[in-house]
Amino acid sequence: AKAGLRFRMNALMEVDEDGRRELPERAMEMLPRSIPGTNPLSLKDEDRPPVTLVLNKIDKASEMRWVTSREREFKTHGQFDGIFYTSATKSNGIVKLLEHLKRRAKPRPWLYPSELLTTMSHTEQVKQVVNAYIFRRFNSDVPYKFEQQTVGWTPRLDGSLMIEHEIIVKDSVVARMVLGVRNTILQHMRQKVTETLTSLWGTPIDFRIWVRPLKQRLSKSDLAKIGDGKPDRVKAFMSRTSTKENIV
Repeated sequence: AKAGLRFRMNALMEVDEDGRRELPERAMEMLPRSIPGTNPLSLKDEDRPPVTLVLNKIDKASEMRWVTSREREFKTHGQFDGIFYTSATKSNGIVKLLEHLKRRAKPRPWLYPSELLTTMSHTEQVKQVVNAYIFRRFNSDVPYKFEQQTVGWTPRLDGSLMIEHEIIVKDSVVARMVLGVRNTILQHMRQKVTETLTSLWGTPIDFRIWVRPLKQRLSKSDLAKIGDGKPDRVKAFMSRTSTKENIV
């Protein structure tokens, strides 16, 4: 049991900006909890909740043996009601997984009204949509941490809603990466987020977004352009490339 818990904690580890491994703040909520006074390992098979193992992103694996190796590793720590290989982006294995979950689901009263699509607040939904776009766009090319927040929420008389949102990144180099050449990535993000939120809520959305770096930093290509690196040239270059006011 202890080895299994260590395995789960290691699986939740994240790498910070300095390369150190750490548990996220919500790690304890993500770990399995047993009923007080009981040992889940001593429960009979029929009393245990079914657990389904889903190995996603199999399209990223260079060889299938790495996937099967990962499966064997998980199987040493528990028993699974079903094991599925999936690729969410390519829809591989999703139908079989859904059919399995439907077969295993037990009829019971709904916890929420049938018309309720999500328990997330509107601002949380905005963050989720922006998150999905960023990770889909950059994938593994942007392993940087970033924060985001909604700073404006203005219902208009015509029934539309104006949302002002900012993405906070660690420095100007990462900011320019998120912005894209001539703000093309940010403009496309605004368009896609606007379309998604308008479809979700049935309300016309005016989504405005910008990127705010916490500090200015020169990349290697910047230093090559500046040349001798004199303070006045550096200052002039930084003022030209500042991303604080890139609003779309």
